Amino acid sequence: MKLSAEQQLILAIEELAFGRKYVIREKKMTGEELGAAIYEMYFGPDNPRPGSPERNFRNYRKQFPAFGLDVAMDLQMAKISGFENNRDVIKKICRFYLNRFSIFYNDFPLERLIRTALDPGGIPYMLASINYGIRYRLPLDFTYHKMNSKKKDRRRVYPYAMTVRGDYLNVVAMDAADRRIKQFILSRITEFHTDIIDVFTRKEETAAPHLSPFDYDAYLQSEDGSFFRQKIRYTIELLAHSFDHFCHSYDFPYTVIEKKGTTKTVIELASVDFHGVYQMLFNYGQFCRLLGPEEAIQEYRQLLTDALAQVDSHSGKE
Repeated sequence: MKLSAEQQLILAIEELAFGRKYVIREKKMTGEELGAAIYEMYFGPDNPRPGSPERNFRNYRKQFPAFGLDVAMDLQMAKISGFENNRDVIKKICRFYLNRFSIFYNDFPLERLIRTALDPGGIPYMLASINYGIRYRLPLDFTYHKMNSKKKDRRRVYPYAMTVRGDYLNVVAMDAADRRIKQFILSRITEFHTDIIDVFTRKEETAAPHLSPFDYDAYLQSEDGSFFRQKIRYTIELLAHSFDHFCHSYDFPYTVIEKKGTTKTVIELASVDFHGVYQMLFNYGQFCRLLGPEEAIQEYRQLLTDALAQVDSHSGKE
């Protein structure tokens, strides 16, 4: 059984991701045991596999330099070099892996995830866990910090798909608490608790085979999926030095469409995060102006009017 170069690189990435957790950090498995576990997940329990994992994984690692990744690993010596704290390598690894199973992908949401993660080196493990969770209908456990909420909650979900929605990498999953299908933003996962090899080993008791086949397009038209806003293109005028501040303070991808020295810069940015855009406009005050689209101008004006009404209604009260 011969694997393609891409299949070999996927297995090498999974050995790196799982080896970092199980062999090096937690010391729960040997490299040989890990290789056997990955083979079981990758090929499935009843399918043929190409010989000895230990020997073959040495060959799979050779795909790292072949694909331009300066990574070396020796799990017997519990060493991985060229990976930890190397965000460029982490991005390349995650990009390659995501492109093999995500419905949609682009670089910006991944860059945001890597930039904001407390442990960027743990992202490949999370992605591989999500991949196998989708494939075998296994549960994932994590702590989640919902947008616009002060509270962090422990969640158990059954993943259906990985995708990009707006400016974020999301996993579409059924929330075990209420059995509704939701989108969870990966950069809002503050702790990933899943032990995917243990969950897979116990799949007879942990898996959810009753889950119906997932249709992403149908989901977007459903009540659960349709409330997510589509990406909106905003035209914004930044005055004085607010553009320089914007470049160093915000993560929105943008295009400059007009510039007059240092006095005025007009940009176009596309985002699904309307809260973030309106917060930025409010922060810049008189040094920023929303030029379009008209629906956004009206919505932002109404938000300001409502906020001012709240201030007026409470003025003079103790």
